[in-house]
Amino acid sequence: MQSVLPLLKNNFIQSKKVRLVFITIFLLSACIQNIVLFEIGASFKLVHLVGILLFPVTLLLKPARSIGKCWWLAVGTFTVYTVLAYLRFGFNSWLLNGTFCVYTVWCVWKLSEDFGKQDWLTIFRITAVVMILLVFANMCLQFEAIWRFMQDPGSYHPVYETVFGGGPNLDASWIGLFCFAMVGTVWWRPYFASSVVISLLTGSRAGFLANGAFAVWLFVHWFIRIWREKSIFTASNRHDRVMSLLSIILSICIFGVYVAAQGGARHELHPEEQIATPDLFDNLTDRMTSIGDEPGSQGRLNMWQYIPAAVSQNPLGYGLGNGIEIIRSYDADTISEGNIHNIYFQALLDYGIAGLVVLLIAVALFIKKELPTLAAWPISAFILCYLCLGLIQYRMLEVPAWIAVTAYVSANRVERAKEARAKT
Repeated sequence: MQSVLPLLKNNFIQSKKVRLVFITIFLLSACIQNIVLFEIGASFKLVHLVGILLFPVTLLLKPARSIGKCWWLAVGTFTVYTVLAYLRFGFNSWLLNGTFCVYTVWCVWKLSEDFGKQDWLTIFRITAVVMILLVFANMCLQFEAIWRFMQDPGSYHPVYETVFGGGPNLDASWIGLFCFAMVGTVWWRPYFASSVVISLLTGSRAGFLANGAFAVWLFVHWFIRIWREKSIFTASNRHDRVMSLLSIILSICIFGVYVAAQGGARHELHPEEQIATPDLFDNLTDRMTSIGDEPGSQGRLNMWQYIPAAVSQNPLGYGLGNGIEIIRSYDADTISEGNIHNIYFQALLDYGIAGLVVLLIAVALFIKKELPTLAAWPISAFILCYLCLGLIQYRMLEVPAWIAVTAYVSANRVERAKEARAKT
């Protein structure tokens, strides 16, 4: 046994390819949120099991770069802040999720000591492809619910078990975010087309906003490039042009299948009233233009109206996860959501005005750094889109987002180290 451990430590675990596989599996498990193994006050999911299995791997790694005193100071401060709030407002199981997110950062940081930006793109691209295949496979297995929604999309979302967990909005919006990772490959077009179709089939405004943000980001960088190069056609060789053409054809086929399927669904339900039956395009357009007049936005606005009262009652915050509990106490009969659906409001309620200020400073520093390049690195754009969609979606404790932020900081640290070595 004593001879095996050094072998594992020096050869297997230290291998960059092996660690890349480990983090890819970790990110994939973080995305598959619908697999709950058991309950321990909070849901114990697949990602938690993978995280635990990675713990001995991180211990066997050679001493690596420090994650930094500032990080541990921030973690310690918010932990003390939360414990003191819990003494007054009660314990919340979100503390377990928060602890795991802190562990996620530490684990990913140790495993990715020498990962450059291209390595992280590989991880996110593999995850993107696997997840979109899983989402489509899951939709096919539960296509009866999708078909009913296509026949009459007045219910706003189809009702079925999703891969990312939490409903169709999360499936559509996360797949939309992963579009950024596919840039740089010729297959971003069919991936993007598939992502848009998923948003349409699920009636997801959040997904469609992610798709729109990706399209705008892509157009801006494309325009800047052709302006500088004075050329619209940027494919460098015949193989790239052929693959791009095939990719465009595949995208058109994806949309064609979608349009044909919805036309068939509408005809099956209302063969004599096809004109009067709303389609998914009309449904999504109506939802985008009728914010405040339909259940999705009404539920959020109903929650958010009580935030000023909750903050004025206690500007220091209620502790991690307790913000939504306080909001529910104002209108328990109509508020059933499990989170605020706004990461900034959640920071304000959970950690008070000081917590919101810290989050806004972190976001401002990130934007200041990325503004000159317009978030040129796809993972930077992924994070930026997440921060924007965080105004209407997501929680602060989304493990894939924490992995993305760790990847961003880690890769930039590696790049700076390479530049420093090159100068010496």
